[in-house]
Amino acid sequence: MKIFLVLLFCLINFFSSLVQSQTATYVFKNGKVYTVNKSTPWAEAIAIKDNKIIFVGNNADAEKYIGTDTKVTDLKGKMLMPGFVDGHNHYIMGGLQKSGLNLDPCSSKAEMLKLISQYVKDNPEKPFYFGFNWSFLNFGNDVPGIRQDLDKICKDKPMLFVNEDSHHGWFNTKAMEMGGVTKETKDPIPGTSYYYKRESDGTPSGIGIELESWLRIKDAMSGQSVEMKKIIEQSMEEIYSLASKFGVTAYHEMGILAPTLDEAYVGYDLALEWEKEGKLPFRVFGTYGVRDAEKDPEKFIPILTKWSQKYNTELVHVNSLKIWADGTMNAHTGLQIEPYFDKPETNGVSEWTIEVLAKWIGLAQIAGFDTHIHSEGDGSVRRTLDAIEIVQKKYGKSDRRDEICHTSLIHPDDFSRFKSLGVGGNITPVWLVNYKGQMDDLLKIFGQKKMDLEYGIQKKLMDEGVNISSGSDIPGTDPDEINPLFQIQSVVTGNIPGSRFGMGSVSLAGKLPSLEQMVYSYTYAGAYQLHMEDKIGSIEVGKYADIIILDKNIFEIPINQLVNSKVMFKMVNGKIIYNLDSK
Repeated sequence: MKIFLVLLFCLINFFSSLVQSQTATYVFKNGKVYTVNKSTPWAEAIAIKDNKIIFVGNNADAEKYIGTDTKVTDLKGKMLMPGFVDGHNHYIMGGLQKSGLNLDPCSSKAEMLKLISQYVKDNPEKPFYFGFNWSFLNFGNDVPGIRQDLDKICKDKPMLFVNEDSHHGWFNTKAMEMGGVTKETKDPIPGTSYYYKRESDGTPSGIGIELESWLRIKDAMSGQSVEMKKIIEQSMEEIYSLASKFGVTAYHEMGILAPTLDEAYVGYDLALEWEKEGKLPFRVFGTYGVRDAEKDPEKFIPILTKWSQKYNTELVHVNSLKIWADGTMNAHTGLQIEPYFDKPETNGVSEWTIEVLAKWIGLAQIAGFDTHIHSEGDGSVRRTLDAIEIVQKKYGKSDRRDEICHTSLIHPDDFSRFKSLGVGGNITPVWLVNYKGQMDDLLKIFGQKKMDLEYGIQKKLMDEGVNISSGSDIPGTDPDEINPLFQIQSVVTGNIPGSRFGMGSVSLAGKLPSLEQMVYSYTYAGAYQLHMEDKIGSIEVGKYADIIILDKNIFEIPINQLVNSKVMFKMVNGKIIYNLDSK
């Protein structure tokens, strides 16, 4: 009898612990659950225990996971889906590049100068004047941005205005003085980053092409009012809050120019601090970036290794290398295979030869890091693919997630190489359509034939099974355009919400991805890029509970209304970040 009672007690304890182990912390039911799992794309309910998903299925079966302490949410038909994974962005510094006076409403040099003049009059207390969103198109046939134009408005305070993609700067003489830019100042990276249209004595005329030419000016300006850590922290607070509001649960930070640094970076340090304080709103995956091809990878890859060890927590990781292998199309610094249509004397310039790229990518692979390469021109894309092919022949393919960022132009001969080499791509969706009127500009730069053959063919890569992630890439776009639904609506409709430019004159027929493809790009593809596809990016048992709830099912509303859908609830790693329904 005593033995029977002992066995009975053991059985009761066993089944009690079994039930307890299957009791969920949260259950969400009566919803439209979009899983991004191709075999079972839709469900009605999910259950979460601690920070993991333990059930995905129908409402009836979800009842088994409800215990006395389970928090049950009736979705009432709302849409639940994996949180957005932003595959390419600059949240840490991006806000800084989009602060001050917005010049986007202007369409000419005269309009810009008038707006700047009024801004100075309205803000006499400012120690410096900063702004953003000018375009080379605004200057027409004038010599772009001569410093004297700004000097006439304000000569005793520094002024700096960055262009619409934040690659180029326009500054006055006082700003040059503060940044130590004189006629003796050499171009930082000849052919890639340089001072546009120097005066007869060699003095820069007021435009700096690419970041290295004007960051010293901005650093000098910023340093006179508050310390850099405070500036970065303010920017991060603004941008992190905005991205969180739009349902981002993880992102890939692509903007840290690390070869000027060593032991640490203040932006990543702040992310660690916020994680400890419980206020980090998403997962942060960082890179260590280099633009100068003359740097020695044998010196800098070990620093990346140190960073990967320092920044390696539940939510913060630095685990990849970023290379800027060319410039931009509008500045004619993106490397092309053939000369530019409107400037046949150049096809762009890049010091990143195949050999140099292969050395950096190879050493990164040996150290266990993927490489993400900025390549806007088809010449840079080809060089990068050639370099990766060399590295794979030498060291093997392994589980590589190397990726070419932007891929604005891809020569038809290189298209199939993405799939065969296992190379991924990344897009900023609005750049595939007429963002701020760019299509007509690009048509002038490249000509009709090249635009038809090579521009905006990422849908074809998606159709072929190439991993294509998406990100808004601020400051190349504006902060409020971080919203993945804004990006998605823009590219599936071919029209930017609220844009005054319309669709432009370039045909996008057959080039626009589907809604399903874009949701996949902003979830699972982003996770795959980060080696996290077994942990996030879809709603599946065993994955982390990184989820969002939308007030509308985006697959049931008109595609030109996606941006009106609102993220009502967000959870990261099993922790509720916000719940608007509870207010």
